[in-house]
Amino acid sequence: MKLGLVWFGDDLRCADQNMLWRAVQEVDYLICLYCDEPHNNHPSRYATQGMSVNRRRFLNQGIQDLALQLQALGQTLFVSSMDAATSLNLLLNEIPISHLYRNHHGGWDEQQTLNRIESRYTDVRIHLDHGLSLFTPSQLPFDVAQLPDSFSKFRRLIENLDVFPPYLHYKNYHQCQRSTFNTFALGSLSK
Repeated sequence: MKLGLVWFGDDLRCADQNMLWRAVQEVDYLICLYCDEPHNNHPSRYATQGMSVNRRRFLNQGIQDLALQLQALGQTLFVSSMDAATSLNLLLNEIPISHLYRNHHGGWDEQQTLNRIESRYTDVRIHLDHGLSLFTPSQLPFDVAQLPDSFSKFRRLIENLDVFPPYLHYKNYHQCQRSTFNTFALGSLSK
């Protein structure tokens, strides 16, 4: 039995979501998770305010919409009010998750969390996709390490690249069974 965890972030959608499509194809059971990071509600160390009321409303609408889309696919979205590192550690310690699916995120905190999970849970296969960007690194005409130092130079290199339509619409996904692990771990994540 293969149990997968799809960790949603700034990608609150099912349509054109390659990581979700891949998860449904590769695992027998699926857990869908969104971590509503508590630090977003407080001023940061850089003196920026926490999440505004309008942004919070927009995020909540996105989470609700994703939950409905997943429900139409026979899945449940678990929303954790804990930070991602805590939520993932709790799940990975309590449930035999074999695959973790995530879209690559350039944020420092997100990358550090993923690096810690990768080093701590070596038996979990981590699958990264590029659903947060228009192009995948393999589509670029240069190595990502050689990224041009200005937008104009970048634009000139990529402006003639083909932009492909979404890979697959979520209605074409085959049914992956919803996780039946009704343990403390999953129950403690739901709001």
